[in-house]
Amino acid sequence: MNYSKLYAFLTGVMLLFALAACNPSSDPDVSKQKNAPDFYVVLDIFKQLNAVPRPSGHEDKIRLWLQDFAAARNLDCIDNNGNIIIYKNATAGMENAPVVVLQSHMDMVCVAADGYDIDFLEQGIEQETVNGYIQSKDKKTSLGADNGIGMAVVLAILDSKEIAHGPLECLFTWNEEQGLTGASSLEPDILTGKLMINIDSEEDGKLLVGTAGGMSVHARQSYTPESAPQNYVAYALKVTDLAGGHSGLMINAGGANANKLLADFLANEPVDYRLVAFNGGSVVNAITISSEAIVMVPAEDKEAFLSHFDSVMTINKEKYKDVDTHMGYEAKSVTGSLKCMPENVAEVIIKGIADSPQGVIEWSTKVQGIFELSNNIGVVQTCSEENGEPANWYVGELVRSFSNAKIDPLAAQIGEAFSGAEVSYSDHFTPWSPDLNDPLILYSQRVYQMVHGAPMELLILGGGVEASVFTVTYPDMHIICYGPTILDAHTVNERVEIATVKNIWEYTINLLGNISDCK
Repeated sequence: MNYSKLYAFLTGVMLLFALAACNPSSDPDVSKQKNAPDFYVVLDIFKQLNAVPRPSGHEDKIRLWLQDFAAARNLDCIDNNGNIIIYKNATAGMENAPVVVLQSHMDMVCVAADGYDIDFLEQGIEQETVNGYIQSKDKKTSLGADNGIGMAVVLAILDSKEIAHGPLECLFTWNEEQGLTGASSLEPDILTGKLMINIDSEEDGKLLVGTAGGMSVHARQSYTPESAPQNYVAYALKVTDLAGGHSGLMINAGGANANKLLADFLANEPVDYRLVAFNGGSVVNAITISSEAIVMVPAEDKEAFLSHFDSVMTINKEKYKDVDTHMGYEAKSVTGSLKCMPENVAEVIIKGIADSPQGVIEWSTKVQGIFELSNNIGVVQTCSEENGEPANWYVGELVRSFSNAKIDPLAAQIGEAFSGAEVSYSDHFTPWSPDLNDPLILYSQRVYQMVHGAPMELLILGGGVEASVFTVTYPDMHIICYGPTILDAHTVNERVEIATVKNIWEYTINLLGNISDCK
């Protein structure tokens, strides 16, 4: 990803300010943490966390695990509207240091490879180390390094008796990935610290200083299935093995979305098909890597239909080959008794998806390589009649922008595309643009320079972070955000570079050990 030359320049300028800021007569004392445990304790705790199921919105098991962790170490712990806060007193000599809030989120995006059977509500993540990276075993699932590594760093600090630090409030929020729900539900007076360290970024050596805002769009419609027409045959149309990725970070790469490819094909299909089902994706903030639509077509038109499908997907493979290098597709015959959506219902879902924009809609004029406005069609689901509930379909999309003024109009435009369906909007979060002269930002750059001997770059990303919520709830809070190098988050290729975990471990404990210098 290319970043603005402006921000490269600002990095150097801010570093010069940092070197003169926060008690300029002395450098950070890296010797304070000479007895700190090795960073491998972070990796061990991360493995323990991955054994605990923690999909977004289902954090009960990890809450209990955190509470047991605190109890075993005689640390005070509370549950505040589903968020867990663990407190730790200052070490000797640092009682007068400012209170620091160490923050990470409990949940992870759960994605499985096509055909891999796993119950994310009951099963943890198996992991392995390959060529200096930790990944899920055989790349069958997402890893949960986002934000399990951030949690592990905080927990390793809570576990240690050797690390020097002031009073700590360690906040673990819930459902960050699907709407920043935990951060939004945190009581406004529960935290006393004014300095927050958020370990939830994904590029080592870079300090996050700007993120997009966004809003989720939901469309739903119930229907009564109809019998299939006479002399129709059924096919399952599949698009598979796209690159996918985080819809705030990988959207810039220009890859395809499986839901969009299938809907665009069906919206322009001349054959009189009938839609049976459409399913793809599980979360709104991940670009959909595979999707399936079951359709019925007149037997006499099947060859024309299949030929058109092959032609369109061949064009798509060529169009997206630079990103979606392993894209696959197939049309497989389906037998058995099937029922169809009413034609007017099928038209609403197909037209709605086809008329929804996918990917980057507008590029930033301020930062090279970053979108200004984007959308992701993350989830398409159809459900059959069950337990007295009617058959229904659902589509979930996620709008992102660095301008609050652009989020609502695009969300409304998408809602209008699903005319005839029930449309709702949720999980609005604002862009985050901290003051680059904030004392904590200047201090954090200075410490990084002293610990690693190189300047810390400034970074702007399309993903959202909880800082955007905390700055509203706690307007006098100073916040920094950073993390290790995590590649392909929210996909089965997700992996974290072990060497960068060591880097942020050393950086974090030195931030804490010298925090009294931040003024």
